[in-house]
Formats: sequence, C-alpha cells, structure tokens
Amino acid sequence: MTTAKRVLERLRRAPDANLGDLEPTRYMNYDLVPLPPSRRTWTAWSFAGFFATININTVQWQAGSSLISLGLSVWEALIVVIIAKVLMGLIAAFDGYSGGEWHIGFTVVSRSVFGIRGMYLPLIQRLFLCFIWFGVQSWLGGLFVQVILVALFPSFGKLSNTFPASANMTTQQFIGFAVFMVLQLPLIYVPPEKTAIAFRYMNILSGTTMLVVTIWALAHAHGAGPLLTQNSTLTTSNERGWAMIKGITTVIGSLAVSLSNSPDFSRFAKTPGAQVPGQMIGSTVIGTLVPLGGILSTAACQKMYGTLLWNPAEIFTQWMTNDYSSASRVAAVFAAGGFLLSQMGINVVDNAWPGGFDLSGLVPQYINIRRGAYIASVICIAINPWQLANAQSTFINVLDAYSTFLGPLTGMYVADYWIVRRRKIKLTDLYHGPQQGRNLLLLAWRQPQGVCQLDRGVVFCSARFLCGDQREDTGLNWCNGCLLPGISRGICSVNHRPCCGQSGVPAGRSWTSR
Repeated sequence: MTTAKRVLERLRRAPDANLGDLEPTRYMNYDLVPLPPSRRTWTAWSFAGFFATININTVQWQAGSSLISLGLSVWEALIVVIIAKVLMGLIAAFDGYSGGEWHIGFTVVSRSVFGIRGMYLPLIQRLFLCFIWFGVQSWLGGLFVQVILVALFPSFGKLSNTFPASANMTTQQFIGFAVFMVLQLPLIYVPPEKTAIAFRYMNILSGTTMLVVTIWALAHAHGAGPLLTQNSTLTTSNERGWAMIKGITTVIGSLAVSLSNSPDFSRFAKTPGAQVPGQMIGSTVIGTLVPLGGILSTAACQKMYGTLLWNPAEIFTQWMTNDYSSASRVAAVFAAGGFLLSQMGINVVDNAWPGGFDLSGLVPQYINIRRGAYIASVICIAINPWQLANAQSTFINVLDAYSTFLGPLTGMYVADYWIVRRRKIKLTDLYHGPQQGRNLLLLAWRQPQGVCQLDRGVVFCSARFLCGDQREDTGLNWCNGCLLPGISRGICSVNHRPCCGQSGVPAGRSWTSR
C-alpha cells in the first residue's frame, strides 16, 4: 500500500451508528443524511438568535457607509436597509423551508435540483465565495484584536511596520489577524446543534456593546452630527431610485451566503416551520437596528473628531490616540471585546460551518463539518482579505459579485421546491449514484437542464458586471439572476414534472424519516 493510500485510509470516516453502522460513502455521511430527532433542537428563538448573529457584526454596522458612498442620504440609506432586510427574511424563509421539512442541507437539496453529479457546480461555486467572506470577516475581527493588544501593551502600539505600502496592511494588523484566526478555532469544534445557548449570550454581549457605543457617541457629541442632515448628492429622482435599487442589491449581497445556505440551518428546526418566525425577527428587527447604530455613532463621531469613522475599531483607536489613560484603555478593551465576539459568531455560523457543509458534500468519506470548517479556515488566508477590506470601492464590487453568482442559485432552489416539486422530495434517490436510483432517466435529464438554467442567470448578470456595464439597471443583478433561472425552472415543469413521491424510507432507517 502506498503512502497516499495509507493516509486516505486513516482519514476515512469510521462506521457510524447513525448510518446503521455503515461506512460513509461518496454520497452520504453523518452530516449529510437527514437529521435524526436528537439533532433537531432549534426553536423559533434559536433561529432568531442565529439570524441575530449574522446581523450583529462589523459589516452590517458599516452598511451605511457603502450606501452613502452611492450618493444616498442617511434616511434614504435606512429605507434601503429596511427593504433589503424584509426581502432577506422572506427569501430565507422560502429557500430554507425544504431543510425544515425534510431535515436536509444545501448539498442534498442541490442534488434534487442539479442531479447527483451536477450538484458539484453550485457546491464549488458557493464554497469559493464562502472562503472570501471567511477571510474578510476574520480580517475585520483581527482589527479588534489589534485594538485590545494596543490597549493592554503600550509597546505593541509602537511596533514598527515591516510590510510595504502595497501590502495594504501593517504588522500590527497582521498579528491581530493571526491571533483572531487562532481564537475562533475552539468555537468551530462545537457541533452546530449544541451552540444555541453560547451564541445567545454572545449576541447579548455584542448587542449591548453596540448599544452602549451608540449611546456614548450621541451623549458626548450632544446629538448627531451633520451627517444626518446631509442631503443626497444625487440630483434627479431617477438617479436616486436606481441608487436605492443598487443599495438593496449591495445589502443582500453582504449576506448572500446566508441566504443560499438556509437549508443547512433550517434542518436543525425542532418542528417544520419553527425557523420562519425567527428568520423574520432576526433579519428585519436586528438587521435594521445594527446599521442604524452604525450610522448614528459615525455621525456623532464626525461631530467630535471631524472625520467619518465607519469602522468601530477606528473609534476605539481614536479614544486612545486622544487620551492613552487607564480609563480609555479599559473602555477600548471592553468595547473591542464585544465586537470581537460578534465577529467570531458571524465567522463560525456564516463561513466556517457552511464551508464545512460544502466540503463534506464534496468528499463525504473523508470530511465532516468539523474537518471542513478547519480546512476552510486555512484556505481563506490565501484570499488576501486585507486587500478587499481596505478598499471601499473594491469591497462594494465584491458584494455585487456575490449577488451575481448566488442570486441564480436561490431562484432555482425556491422554484424547484415550491413550484416543481410542490414540497415533496424522494430522499432515497439522493444518497446513491444515478445507476442505482429509481429515477435514472430523471437524474440524467435534470443534471444538464439545471446547469443550463443556472448559467442563464449567471452569464446574463456576470457578463455585464465583468464588462463594466455602467447602466442603471445593473443594480438589478441579484433580482435578474434570481428570477431568470427560477422562471425557467418553473416553465420546464409544465412539460416534465419530476417524480416526487414519498420519501421512500427503507425499513429500519430512522435517519431518513420526515
């Protein structure tokens, strides 16, 4: 036996009691099969906490900066945020309902849409985008580690920079990034179904920190600054309208991965549909309050310091720049610590776990959620997240690119489950090769058709995006990408409806029970 084969044998997952003491195969493992009742532990409040986690973070706090840079006023930006968050709650509810009813994740849902082999296309596509966000969120988390280190160790603040200007980062920032990557590793180890309580307290601490920072800024500035009364720089209603549409796309793009992987988390629902109230509350209420806090704090700090400080790490650094006293340093440690927890939360639930889900779907015999999450945490470093996070225009383009690729996926999955299948899935055909399935012809037909439908949406939007099309309706990229494949999927069902049937549960296999 060669060295490579011996290594693969050691990495191969052992037989699992939850699989009837069978070894994981290329089509299933413990994390891919429908969840047993023992793992379905999330209630409506658990999902509210989950969606609070993906909204309580630095990117959402800074959402106003991206929108105001489009020429919108503060209040127009808030309207955009509210509309986008309501849409996101509805999209998450429809897209994730298959997971809540059938207890399967994104990988298995992809098999029902694209076929056993065709599902690798959306899986790899989403996995690549997941690596990007993993790196960006880790970089932002590292900035808070840097603030804490500067507050605790005065000599760290005087550390000389050894990186060239082209690196777009300093030695202090890189050390903060490295420390943050290490800090989040223990949290990745915990299975998703056992983290609801931990994230609940993390949300409380992070949310309280954001509230305190907002109140402090308004109190010390004696009200908000001129940013709140600043008018839009756009002169016509047509320009303003298209800018708002582009803003909605940008906000949705910032959480596009969360929308596409809704089944991955809704499958943990204790009862089908338990996820919907939590999705709507967490997305609309918390998702609106966090950007509002960011805008108010930035406006007040502009009044005090004379400059816009959108990143909260810059606010805490400014405290110590003005007065490096014990009081300022302690305040910076606690404030940065609260935001640090929020970055750890969003990175684990929105990037590490989805990366683990997707890598597990690629090679189920060797990778589970935990192994996949750790692999993703290593790969994300190669993305050079500091280059993306430190250039605002580049960052907005990244968000738009997310919409270009993940919008078509979301539209296809919603149309396939609600219109084509009418909420029925033949589970057993999704856990072995096409040659073994009862629907051999169906699987062969579906694979090229699903790929073509996805390509229609992606090519239509990405061609305009990559070619630098500056027309106003490029702001509709996410909507166009979502609707075109979805409509195409629905039309195809007129002449061909897949065999949906019942779940086809083999006797004694409780893991496929609905």
